[in-house]
Amino acid sequence: MFDPTVFENLKVVAEGAVYDLDLAGAILVTNRRDVIDLASMSRTYSIAFMLREAEYDITALFSLTADVKNLAGEILEDTAFLPGCALQLQFLFPISSPALFVEQIDEQLHLIWGEERSITQVISYEYNKEPLSYSNTATVLFQKTITEEHAEDLSAVVDHMVETIERLQELLTI
Repeated sequence: MFDPTVFENLKVVAEGAVYDLDLAGAILVTNRRDVIDLASMSRTYSIAFMLREAEYDITALFSLTADVKNLAGEILEDTAFLPGCALQLQFLFPISSPALFVEQIDEQLHLIWGEERSITQVISYEYNKEPLSYSNTATVLFQKTITEEHAEDLSAVVDHMVETIERLQELLTI
C-alpha cells in the first residue's frame, strides 16, 4: 500500500464539498473528469456544476492539476520542486452584449476572489455567423501552489463558486 499524494487528498476534499451541495439540492453536478496524462506525467481533476434553480445558464468548473514537478517534489522529497497542486476555477456562460457586462463581471469577480488572484475573461463567438450571443469564459487562477494545509479552505472555495454563480445570475438577468 502507498500513501496518497497531496493531489489525491485535495481531490477527495473538493469532490466531497461539491457533492455535499449536490446532495443538498443546491447545485447539479454536470461533469467530472479525473485524467492521468502519461505523456507529461500529470494529473488533472475537474468537476463542473451549475445551480439547480437557475434562471441563467452558468457552469462553474473546479480544476486541480499536479504536474511531474509537483509529484517529484512530494515523492522524492526534492526541495527544488514544490509539492502540491495548481487550482483554477472557470465560469462559462453566454453573454448578449460584452460591452455592457465585462467590466461589471470583472469587478464582481475581484470582489469575491480578491485582487491577488489572476482573473481573465475570454469572449468568443462562432466565426462567419452574426453573433446573437457570445460565450464568456471567466477564469480565476490561484497563483500559489495548493497544499494539504489548504484542504480545509476548499469547501469555502466551492461555496464562493456558488456565490459567484449567484452574483453573475443577478448581474446578467437585469
